[in-house]
Amino acid sequence: MRTLVLAIVLVALANATRAQPPDQSPSTTKTDQELFVGVWSIVGLETGGRPEPDKNYKGNTFTFTKDKAVLRERGFQNIDFNYSIDSTKSPKTIDLKMKGGALKGIYKIDGDDLVMCVSIGGSRPADFATKAGVPAETFTLRRSRWERHTNKSFGFSVEMPGHIEEWTRNIDGVGGPALTTFFVAPHDDEKSMYMLAVTPLPGKLEGKDAEDALQTARKSLIAEVAGMVKVMANPDRDFKANGIDGKELSMTTEIPNSQESGNIRVRLFIVGDQMFGLMVAGPEEIGRSRNVDRFWGSFRKLGAEKSPRPRD
Repeated sequence: MRTLVLAIVLVALANATRAQPPDQSPSTTKTDQELFVGVWSIVGLETGGRPEPDKNYKGNTFTFTKDKAVLRERGFQNIDFNYSIDSTKSPKTIDLKMKGGALKGIYKIDGDDLVMCVSIGGSRPADFATKAGVPAETFTLRRSRWERHTNKSFGFSVEMPGHIEEWTRNIDGVGGPALTTFFVAPHDDEKSMYMLAVTPLPGKLEGKDAEDALQTARKSLIAEVAGMVKVMANPDRDFKANGIDGKELSMTTEIPNSQESGNIRVRLFIVGDQMFGLMVAGPEEIGRSRNVDRFWGSFRKLGAEKSPRPRD
């Protein structure tokens, strides 16, 4: 039986090379103050004239509002700032004030790219390069495109990385053919694809019926992927999050006659008369990405909306 999760994987693999979505960069008519607002991922850090290793900044972010900023670093307490910028200076300047001190810096911003060089207790930097023995840091930032998407027709909300494509595909599911709807968002930085799929069921499945449906989905997924690429299925496990129970599984894949390997992570669950699949497919390191947990943990089933039941 072809199940929801099988269709998810087939569509993800078939569309991995689809054209990228239209440019989502902020309008160039916005002021620098407006462009600053948002969440920025740290994608590069330089101190003492040398680049820092990825582990020292990967996953850390700056969040800017109109006049406040928050630096979030893994394993450390958040640092709150009041900040101000002056776009008339050359180079443009930024001042970040925190409890017990202040940072003087310069910045340059171009759409979704922001570079800041800040002095830690010293005079304002003159350029964006750091030097040995000088207390300064240069941050290279990229705007995060993660957004919460709410779909009242299907009764869910979820965070996904930016532009979402939506399409449908007929699959053979529980009770006969059903029209599955896919919501797909590529994550360019990770070279990965985030996907949510929802398929109507012939009715509410509970207890053993629901368990059997999820187990069938798991087996069909592994068998089908193994027919296309070399696959090693990791032990699956039950999960419970936000009041939802389901199956969580992952697979490591290798393309035949190639050194390329990848990872597929899936959460599959049933809510009422719908089966949902949350999947991330990408390079091997996607299995360790914090964004996968963010994606999974952000899913919410809306209680007031009635789900549509498209059928053939």
